[in-house]
Amino acid sequence: MIKAGVETNLEVYTSENISRKDGKLFQCEKCDKIFSTKTNLNRHFATHHEGRKFQCKICEKLFTQSGSLKQHMYIHTGERPFGCVVCGRTFTQAKTLQLHLRRHTGEKPFRCDHCGVFFRQKDGLKRHVSVKHEMASNENV
Repeated sequence: MIKAGVETNLEVYTSENISRKDGKLFQCEKCDKIFSTKTNLNRHFATHHEGRKFQCKICEKLFTQSGSLKQHMYIHTGERPFGCVVCGRTFTQAKTLQLHLRRHTGEKPFRCDHCGVFFRQKDGLKRHVSVKHEMASNENV
């Protein structure tokens, strides 16, 4: 049974703000946090309740997922398997390459709802909103 309005880590997770088309939700048995997919629930459980069981043999750092350990190993090997076809710059993560490619394409998928300015990355939009719009709303108080 999923509890509506369970408060964890200063965020409230309810069946109203987490939704699926089929209505199925997944709740952590240990902390009652709610997830829209079984995969997200499993990742949460491994991270917050099972501990870190994948260890780097070089520096002994621990990870909750084998993929995170594999990604970490690039630090030791110097391998950068993801290369930009435009400029040749290389990266350790496919996601970083994807973000980099926006510099070449000019893609800016994140739009400010307040003023309509577009940004390449979500963090840029968040920083813009906190600096330009949250300060302005505080001045009007």
